[in-house]
Amino acid sequence: PDNDYFWTVATEQSLQSRGIAAPYGGVWRAWNSDYNLLYYDPSITYTPWPGEDINGNLYTDANPAAAPYNPYTPTVGSQNMTATTSYSTDYCAGGGGSFTVNNFYPARYNVWNDTDADGNVDASDAHVLVEIRSSTPLYTGDINRRDCAAAPVCTYAEEIQNFANWFSYYRKREYVAKAGYGQVMAGASNSRMGLVTLHNNASVNTAMSSMNDDPRAGAKRSLLQSLYKFQASGGTPLRSAVDNAGKYLSCKSNSYFSSCPALPATSGGECQQNFTLLMTDGYYNGGFGGVGNADGNNDTVWDSDSAGPYGDSKSNTLADIAMEYYENDIRPGV
Repeated sequence: PDNDYFWTVATEQSLQSRGIAAPYGGVWRAWNSDYNLLYYDPSITYTPWPGEDINGNLYTDANPAAAPYNPYTPTVGSQNMTATTSYSTDYCAGGGGSFTVNNFYPARYNVWNDTDADGNVDASDAHVLVEIRSSTPLYTGDINRRDCAAAPVCTYAEEIQNFANWFSYYRKREYVAKAGYGQVMAGASNSRMGLVTLHNNASVNTAMSSMNDDPRAGAKRSLLQSLYKFQASGGTPLRSAVDNAGKYLSCKSNSYFSSCPALPATSGGECQQNFTLLMTDGYYNGGFGGVGNADGNNDTVWDSDSAGPYGDSKSNTLADIAMEYYENDIRPGV
């Protein structure tokens, strides 16, 4: 219901009712994790994000009857995973056009059978639809399903709960990123962390702070709140973002902060390690020029075209920017 792109996938049944023949464009693959890697995977245990929502409430298992669209702001709405619903779709193949899919049960996934044994999830491959309904008491999960007491067998209650957690916390690339970063941030100690977004999304750019233990208090809580608050939008200027991160760690003028994150020598600055972790949902775009072929200019053992492990002939790539800050002393005065 909060789909940003205003189109969704039709079901096989709805296409069949409109006279479209099998394999119906292979639409079943949208609900299969072997093909759609973001989709619900019954072999995985989906857990809530660490930390708190906008109201200061601890993230908990999503209610299958009212799974939030956005767990950080639960008041924006929810979806009942246990009841049929209807939705609009645009499917033009075969003259299908725009129509409404009725009697759709959302807690579902397809099990793939590689019919022709080619390793590809083909539109015509055999598949079985699994609907997580109370009338079916047991489901096949995985031996590593920590939430199933008798794994790999899972009860209806365990399976519908896992599906609801996937829907609320992992169904989007943005949510998977937040889950991954959130787990790292929540478990961090003896370190400092900061966060920047490509376009200061939702006014989220957070300078480095020391990580306390409790994810519900202090700087760690503030950092997690910033992570969950932002909403992805805009282009993907990854190169300028990494360059600005390098300038920030070098205590040089940058687009993010005016502060210097470097420790003085008396506090261990000579041995301070700095890491930039970049996560993106796509290829970079936007212009950039400034470092040249830093990973192929033969000025260190790392970037020799002939002998170095990272050398290449391209200029001003994301790898060039990373190499620029990796092979140079960013704080030569310490």
